[in-house]
Amino acid sequence: MKRSGLFAVVILLTLVGVCFAAPRWVPRAYYDSDQQITSASTILYDATVYYTGVTAGDRLTLSNEVAVGAVDQDDIFFTFAAPAAHGTFLYTPERALTVDGGIYLDIDKSGGTLGVNITYQ
Repeated sequence: MKRSGLFAVVILLTLVGVCFAAPRWVPRAYYDSDQQITSASTILYDATVYYTGVTAGDRLTLSNEVAVGAVDQDDIFFTFAAPAAHGTFLYTPERALTVDGGIYLDIDKSGGTLGVNITYQ
């Protein structure tokens, strides 16, 4: 009787764990060209921008617009303009940012390297 009770508790805890499991985190990756990062609704936690050899004013934009390069202002949720030729910038919103239409990256630069690592799930 004790074994079957213990087995029932293990099964119950397993089912409860599956029901309340955290969403899957996506491993951080570096993106440095115009592209769709994900098309799924997601939650953005932070973005780290890396830039070297760029011109001040070169831009990196994250949006939830489907057409990369044709972004409406209403769809942009993060824009970074390089203040100098080299550096790093960490964007951490006060609260995680819910993005309904996916994450799309648009980079407008004259030269050098401009890219971003993001944490989302």
